[in-house]
Amino acid sequence: MVGGARSFCRSGLNQREVALPGIRYLQEDSPDEIGRALRDFVAEVRGDEAYDPAHPHVGARS
Repeated sequence: MVGGARSFCRSGLNQREVALPGIRYLQEDSPDEIGRALRDFVAEVRGDEAYDPAHPHVGARS
């Protein structure tokens, strides 16, 4: 995405831009990276502590 469309997308609130490796279908080429980016974004928006895979429920809300 380039130009005006990219500028418009970047103007929104509560969003993050993540560059991912992929050719055509990013969800197939980079599923783990997408999952991590979503997990980190949701944790940041919710104000959770940093995610630790060894303790997946620390900071989780009921």
